[in-house]
Amino acid sequence: GVAGQLIGGPAAGFAGLRFGPREMAKALLPSLAITLVWLFTPFGLPVLASPLAAIADDRAAMRRALGGVVGLIDLLPRTSGRLVLLLSPAPAAVSTEAASALAGALVDRRGQRVLLLSSEAGAFPVVGDGGVVVRRLNGIDSATVPVTLPVTNADFVAEVRERYDTVVLTAPPTVGDHDGVDLARICDMTLIAIEAERTRQPLVEDLIARLRQLGIVPAGMVMMRRRQHVPGALYRLLFTPAAPAAPTATIEPPSPSLAV
Repeated sequence: GVAGQLIGGPAAGFAGLRFGPREMAKALLPSLAITLVWLFTPFGLPVLASPLAAIADDRAAMRRALGGVVGLIDLLPRTSGRLVLLLSPAPAAVSTEAASALAGALVDRRGQRVLLLSSEAGAFPVVGDGGVVVRRLNGIDSATVPVTLPVTNADFVAEVRERYDTVVLTAPPTVGDHDGVDLARICDMTLIAIEAERTRQPLVEDLIARLRQLGIVPAGMVMMRRRQHVPGALYRLLFTPAAPAAPTATIEPPSPSLAV
């Protein structure tokens, strides 16, 4: 399962290689941290990605951090465009940030046609001559619709499934609101976005319980804005370049004489 991939994935590439303790520690530390989070999470869900807050504006780094989520989406059936929903108890910015990063990762890694669909309570879709107006930025199409539209308008959902490989949806915070949770009924995958060290555990437990009442088990969690708490001594040990070795003198044999 996912836990096996997190634990076994990095080590699988070590066969036949000669890594010293320093190199092994540097390679294993990130995956070990995520694995420990998964083992001790009180929610019973895998943490599929936990990008550092420091890389939020680095699209390439975010793409690498979300590689596991992209791989999981690739396992979904490809009969039509996939709908992937990100829900967050609070605040809304967490799910929006995660959805934007995931949409960018899908475009960059797979060259997919991706729609970032923001559903907001009380919002009115921007409608043009051809329907909902879609804007494009950095290769990603985006649109805003009322949170109830995807559930109540089957034709709209069929159209976006036909036009795009993946539609990444966001919804309003689920605290005190059920419309976002209801969106999960029409989606192929539901992810829970939380903010590291900030999102309150009871809110997440309530969201998971409400989803399971609908018969929906979230695929996992995306932990955004993770801080890097690494002791200074350990950080210097792992990431400070080693001093170059002193050059050694070598005695080379004399060059053969040229015939004259």
